[in-house]
Amino acid sequence: MNEDLLKKLSKIKMIVSDVDGILTNGTIIVSKNSEYKTFHVEDALGTALLKLANIPISFISARDSEATTARLNELKIEHIFQGYVNKLVALDKIIDIYGIEHKDILYIGDGFVDMPVMEKVGFSISVPNAHKEVKELADFITKKSGGQGVLVEIVQYLLKSKGIEVIKDNENVGENLQDHLMLRPVYTVKNIDTLNQLYHSYYRKFLVGLEYLFFRSGAMTMGPSQLCGFTKSNPSLETPDLQFHVAPLSMDTLGATTLHTFPA
Repeated sequence: MNEDLLKKLSKIKMIVSDVDGILTNGTIIVSKNSEYKTFHVEDALGTALLKLANIPISFISARDSEATTARLNELKIEHIFQGYVNKLVALDKIIDIYGIEHKDILYIGDGFVDMPVMEKVGFSISVPNAHKEVKELADFITKKSGGQGVLVEIVQYLLKSKGIEVIKDNENVGENLQDHLMLRPVYTVKNIDTLNQLYHSYYRKFLVGLEYLFFRSGAMTMGPSQLCGFTKSNPSLETPDLQFHVAPLSMDTLGATTLHTFPA
């Protein structure tokens, strides 16, 4: 990024971003009742750096997605707007929440629905996998494509524009990190107790608390996965590439705050 763009970027007070095609590569795996997306592990670094620099970030998506909700909750994003095909409506809500102006916002997008927002804000960025028209509109195109940890690249530019330089960028750090697809099948069971029943019983939770208090044992001393296994999807692989975890509990989405009412 050249000096003129860095000077323009230095005036930015907040990042607002699309999700699909930016945090992901745009691929969605759909089953009968669920959908799955892959996100890059470095997105967490990007949001953490922004938090340290006291620069807020929010996301606007044209689609409603439980996978998006789970990932952004994991990243501790406070304001998430989903189901907004007209993203200017969500943008105005963000402006009201933070008491800023359009010119204070950096927007990251890759689709046609992002273009009205990109025309309004102070700085716009797109990715190599974006539509041609979107890239022509953007102030800057990243080196990384969506789903490859593009958020970290953008945050580094933003911090640099504000005089916060990267001291050492070691390209070997994170070379073994990989995206991974998580499938979470839920199986109902009979004639055995699971943590689902325990969670929904005040009396049993009270007994669990007493067991931990007096004996330091029981449900409060164990991790969620009771059985783990590793195997290879192909015998020719040098190391396992599949993990299996079995947990005596179930929930609608990863990170949900309540468990199912049925044993599973």
